[in-house]
Parts: sequence; structure tokens; C-alpha cells
Amino acid sequence: AAAGGVFLASLTLTIAFYFSIKQWTKIKLLLGTAIILQLFAFLLTNSRAAIFGFIVSMIFLLYNLRKKYLLRGFGLLLLFTFLIIFFWDGFVDIIETFFRLNRVIENPRYGHWSVAVEIFKDHWILGTGPGNYKKIMYDYIPYMLGSVSEYEYFYIYSNVEAGHAHNFFLFRISEMGILGLLSVFYFPWLFFRNSVRAIRSRKSEWERTVILALTAIGMGFFSRSLFESTGILTYGWITRDLILWVCLLILLFYSNNKTQKQEML
Repeated sequence: AAAGGVFLASLTLTIAFYFSIKQWTKIKLLLGTAIILQLFAFLLTNSRAAIFGFIVSMIFLLYNLRKKYLLRGFGLLLLFTFLIIFFWDGFVDIIETFFRLNRVIENPRYGHWSVAVEIFKDHWILGTGPGNYKKIMYDYIPYMLGSVSEYEYFYIYSNVEAGHAHNFFLFRISEMGILGLLSVFYFPWLFFRNSVRAIRSRKSEWERTVILALTAIGMGFFSRSLFESTGILTYGWITRDLILWVCLLILLFYSNNKTQKQEML
């Protein structure tokens, strides 16, 4: 999941740079090679949440940079999928195995989501406190002790220190209550508010491409956060969150730089 978030950001940025170069050069060839290598490594992470976030970021990026590629790509994907399914019976089994579609209905995340909701109902004002979710999560366990589901629940309990809810929004409200809910909405609002201001202030095509790429990365991470709690905002340290915070700092620079120029004029 951690590597998936890294590739989500690096792939989006690399693809944006690739489309910013209109003529075929050695640099564009190098970027194209980097895209293929990163895409292969990205698929090896098998992070469905990151892949979902990447798809969202690509839809936004291509819509703003190369709309015709988005429409053509969607059409080719449908045609390719139809031909593969029609001529290769085992393709569906490969896709089902890779994306673990058999676990969509019985996903362990559902249990963690229900636990987070129940914790919020009992601690809705201040939450359990930062990092205290783990200490009481077994008080709300929805599975029979000794079952396979309980084993998966225990694995998360034993190996994860923060973000057990597998959903950023539920993670924050269960540990921080109503105040956590405010931070859940304030951070995306801050990110996209400054991205919109930065996009409107840039006349350079290169700067606009960079800002759109950073905005797409943010959209990918926030979409990913529906299924992963980490990578956005933790307590007292920055690890997987660093990517998104660097993107925010750059957007703040472009946005505030525009404001300062206007004040000087």
C-alpha cells in the first residue's frame, strides 16, 4: 500500500511531463521508458486502492491536458477488453485473481468500517484520542473469536499502529470525533482551493502542467483514502504523508506568489 501511493504520485507526474513535450526527443523517450517501468512496478504492488486513485488522477489529468487521448483511450480499452474476453477465456480469471474480485463482497475492510462507525457513535465528541483506536478495537470486534475473519482482524491489530479503519475519514472521526471531522474536510478544501487559485494565476504552459499534475496527485490520494487511512495526515510525524504535503507546499507557493504580485501592483 505504501509503494502504491508512491507510484501513484510518480506515475502521474511523469505522464504529465511526457505530455508537456510536444516534439519527439530523447527526453520524451526517456520519460516514456520510465512510465512503462513504473507502471509495471505499480501493478506488482497489487494495491487496489492506489490503482483506483491513479485512475481518478489520470481522468482529471488527461481531461485537462489531452482530452482526445482520454476519449480514445477509453474506446480502445473497451475494444481491447471485448476482444480479449471473446478470444481468451482465461483472461477473466486472471483479472479476477489479480484484483481479488472474489473478496469484494467479503472484504475485511467492511468489518473495520463498521467498528469505526460504532466507536464514533460512543465517542463522537472527542473520539478515542490519537492512537487509541487500537486499544479498544477488540471491544467492538464483529467476528467470532478463532474464526478466519478474526485472524485477519488480529493481523491488522498486531501489525498496524495507525489507520486501522482503512478509510481516512472514518479513521479521523473515530479517534478525533467531531474535531477530526473538521480536519477531514478542511485539508482537502485547503488543497484544492489553492490548486484552483494556482491554476488561474499561471500563464506559462509548463507551470500549468505542473500544477495540474499536483492537483491530479491530490485527487488520486484523496480517492485512495476511501480505502486506506495512511498517506494524508498522521500524528506528529510525516512518512507516507510527505508526498501530499510537498504537493501542497508547491501549490501554496504558486498561489501565494500570485497574491503577492497582485498586492505589489
